[in-house]
Amino acid sequence: MSETREFRRPFVNIGKTLNDIRKLKATITCYLGSKAQPQWADTEPGKFLVSAFCLTIVLTSGEDMYTTRCTIEADLSELCKSLKPRKAFDTMGTFYIANFEIALLFGMTEFKALSVWKDEDVSRLRQ
Repeated sequence: MSETREFRRPFVNIGKTLNDIRKLKATITCYLGSKAQPQWADTEPGKFLVSAFCLTIVLTSGEDMYTTRCTIEADLSELCKSLKPRKAFDTMGTFYIANFEIALLFGMTEFKALSVWKDEDVSRLRQ
């Protein structure tokens, strides 16, 4: 790559308290298979699903086509300062929702991850 490329994906973090959503941990996974546009991790050879009671487990036999490349940890404390409590319709009481994006910047020799959010229609970011 001769220039920096940016990839963004939206995230939502929901918690009963602001402390519950202050930190986010996301795993970046790399596809090593031969499909041009892979869509589902469980459709690769050597993988099959076991589902029961709302729990899904991916069992792997043979070569795994997906591997963890890195883990991103985001500090959302600045975003949390602008959040207002929301009222649940059931007995959960109040809760908080953080809507934001993780932006990955790929350059020739470096990789950066940023958390991005809107605060009163102004984009904010944190490395």
